[in-house]
Amino acid sequence: YINANPYREVLTDVQLAYLAGIYDGEGYLSVQKNRYWRVGVGNTCQPLIEWLVEHVPYSRVKLHKQMKGHRKPIWYWELQDNYKVKALLTLLMPYLIVKVERAREALTSIGGYMQA
Repeated sequence: YINANPYREVLTDVQLAYLAGIYDGEGYLSVQKNRYWRVGVGNTCQPLIEWLVEHVPYSRVKLHKQMKGHRKPIWYWELQDNYKVKALLTLLMPYLIVKVERAREALTSIGGYMQA
């Protein structure tokens, strides 16, 4: 991981653009008290979450929350670890629109951009 971005090897530009759109619309980027960042997506479409887990190495489905009544369950995909978040955000930056400033904030906090 030191010399290259691990996500560059497994995600195409089209997949990166798709992922950026998903993150822009449905995603979140947060920092824990211990200064570790995480990027995630919450959605009721289980196949979407499964696609994310399948295509983004080291990610996982964090929580399946069953809603009350007739509401659909919510699935959460998440990627943790500052290095992995930094690697993914670096590749998503050219495609982000809505949440680009939050991604810049995370990259600055983690230590800036890395080699794409």
